[in-house]
Amino acid sequence: MTTWTTRTGERIRLQDMTDLHLTNAIKLTQRKLEAAQDEMDASFSAGVSGEMATYYAEGAQAEASATVAGLALQLRALEDERKHRKREVRL
Repeated sequence: MTTWTTRTGERIRLQDMTDLHLTNAIKLTQRKLEAAQDEMDASFSAGVSGEMATYYAEGAQAEASATVAGLALQLRALEDERKHRKREVRL
């Protein structure tokens, strides 16, 4: 991920974000990741019975897992940009 999409739909390169915007994006992504992980945990712990229930539960689990994976990648890219900026300041 090299861009961030704002709430208005504008795409901004991570390196063009202000430090405050980058920090807020990291916090937002952390909150979203935590919520997605909670949802994923709930979908795995839900006991279901029946073929259709199992089918839909498995779909929800797959979707939750993909969301968590995507948010984790997004968070890593944002944190990498923050680390990169800290290295530049030291130089």
